[in-house]
Amino acid sequence: MSEMGFLGLGSMGLAMARNLAQDATILRVWNRTASKADALAGETVRRARCPAEAPESGMVVSMIADDRALEEIVGGPEGILAASARVSTSP
Repeated sequence: MSEMGFLGLGSMGLAMARNLAQDATILRVWNRTASKADALAGETVRRARCPAEAPESGMVVSMIADDRALEEIVGGPEGILAASARVSTSP
């Protein structure tokens, strides 16, 4: 597997990210509570400072608690769509 991003490290997301980290070249993880991302830190796991850093990986998986949180990580100022807009307008 290649690089990928993972957003949301609650009880279910953390377990999924741990499994993916075993097979990913690089796994970029983000969580609203940054310390949860630190729990996965290792050779193949990088902590993203915001959701917008996850698309740099190519594929993104999200395990988010509710619609409001999902709207924020996708459409917010530091969300996934903001990152794709920057990439698509780059020369």
